[in-house]
Amino acid sequence: MSEQATDNGQSAQENSIMSLIHEKIHESDSALPFDEFMELALYHPNYGYYTSARKRVGSDGDFITSVSVGKCFGMILAYHFAPVIETMACNSDEVVIVELGAEEGEMAKDMMVTLSELLSDSVFNRLRYIVVEPFAAKRTELHSIFISEGLDKFEVISNFSELSAKNCILIANEVLDAIPVKRVRWNGNEWVEISVGVDECGEAKKLVGTEREIASSELMEIVKDYPTTLAEGFTAEVNLRFNNFFEDIFPAAEILYGCFIDYGLEEDAIFDPGRKNGTLRAYSKHGIVDDPLSSPGRIDLTAHVNFDHASSAAKDCGFEVNSVTDQYHFLVKAAEPWLLEIEKAGDPDAETAKLLRQFKMLFHPSVMGQNFKVMEIKKGI
Repeated sequence: MSEQATDNGQSAQENSIMSLIHEKIHESDSALPFDEFMELALYHPNYGYYTSARKRVGSDGDFITSVSVGKCFGMILAYHFAPVIETMACNSDEVVIVELGAEEGEMAKDMMVTLSELLSDSVFNRLRYIVVEPFAAKRTELHSIFISEGLDKFEVISNFSELSAKNCILIANEVLDAIPVKRVRWNGNEWVEISVGVDECGEAKKLVGTEREIASSELMEIVKDYPTTLAEGFTAEVNLRFNNFFEDIFPAAEILYGCFIDYGLEEDAIFDPGRKNGTLRAYSKHGIVDDPLSSPGRIDLTAHVNFDHASSAAKDCGFEVNSVTDQYHFLVKAAEPWLLEIEKAGDPDAETAKLLRQFKMLFHPSVMGQNFKVMEIKKGI
């Protein structure tokens, strides 16, 4: 799709997705459920934010992730997973690492480099790295990256139905927060659903939030237990897609250990009075966009993960779920062998010093250490 500007100052792509959203709103009786809007804005095959070729991650993108901080994150994860892989390899000819949300494959490469050093040759030779990527253009891009760098242990598949493994390590960094959510609001008397409509009075027909009675029995079942003593207008996000998400993963492997790393909260914290406007955020060029409806397909949309809800959904699908911990405690524990190696070696060289700076950013409580949480799931272990 061309990015050429049109007469109204918008790109052709922006006009196309806006036209599509307006059409969907009209088909939905003048109000599109927010999760459906969010899915179009992020994942439309032609116009979605995550399906486009735009630069999203890093200093020249819209946001940073633990992966974009540097090689340290993948390295520390390799230290964490190595003992589990060794154990799995004892009863299998093959162990697969499966990653969701791989972007340009940097974490995959960083992890495998370190694992090649930590694991014996006999175990590493039985290791395979698989990226699950539902969009064809991104699969092609990842294939090209892996092939161009001669990485024959790496594969890219479209969904979990293509995977059948005995032993699986699963890693998903900042994936749960990008699953489309419903939005609800306490109006002083009851919880109502926030959908997306159009301000017909304005010349540009601006997208606006509109309150409607909750029609979904599933959503109503969740919000019936929500507090009713909140300030009028208190807003929260609800993810009804967690169950399907974990249901897709469960049959993919006989034995599975996975880590979901994301920023989020326990349910009680969701209803802190200071979060009256909810946790939905829109980002562009490392800044918060005031109106999350303003530029679909051009800005990132994300909501804090309700880890109580995510854990419950995973358990309902058959997974065992460890208690959620913060990234600080998780990474410091995982890094212990590496830190001991550095201590024994004496003064760190330039490369090690660089990795230590990255590590400090990853675990520091005021940077990423407390905001990010790790949810561990298990099957057959």
